[in-house]
Amino acid sequence: MHIEETEVLVVGYGGAGATAAIVAHDAGAKVLLIEKDVRPGGNTRLSGGTLREFIDTKKAAEYYQAILDITVSRAVNRAFVDETAKNPDWMRSIGADLEKSTEGPQRFPPSPHVIWPFLPGSEGMGGRWQIKGKSRVGGTNMFEVFTKAIDQRKFKVMFKTAAKKLILNANREVTGVIADSPDERSLV
Repeated sequence: MHIEETEVLVVGYGGAGATAAIVAHDAGAKVLLIEKDVRPGGNTRLSGGTLREFIDTKKAAEYYQAILDITVSRAVNRAFVDETAKNPDWMRSIGADLEKSTEGPQRFPPSPHVIWPFLPGSEGMGGRWQIKGKSRVGGTNMFEVFTKAIDQRKFKVMFKTAAKKLILNANREVTGVIADSPDERSLV
């Protein structure tokens, strides 16, 4: 059995995992990123790869609350909108070149900025940003930015390494993971 030690273990090298690993590294942590597949990307690579823009975050939160009323608390909804509003600037900070969507047939993704314009707060919703790149698939361009940012940070990434079991301490806090890789079972 191979033992790998780290301060932050990120399981899954999709968009969320890439973001978590970059943020943890930039905060000063020793990071290890594991991915069960042979390459990074997950569903993010296949997505539209757009980032939401808000004209007014308070109104945008009202809009989402009208949609999500009984399923998401107001506090969680508000936190979602406030943090989502930061995404374009954060993506730029790690190297993304963004372009703003436009109305008309060239618009992306092929949907309106607001699906239900009659709901309260809809006027607070803005358009979308997409990462410029070589691909016509926005998620592919987005993932190229993530990959470049991770490569620049030079922390360890293990592919073909699937998390199989969480290791818990006496307080039921996660202290590690048992993972299978092509060569051996690893304890992280």
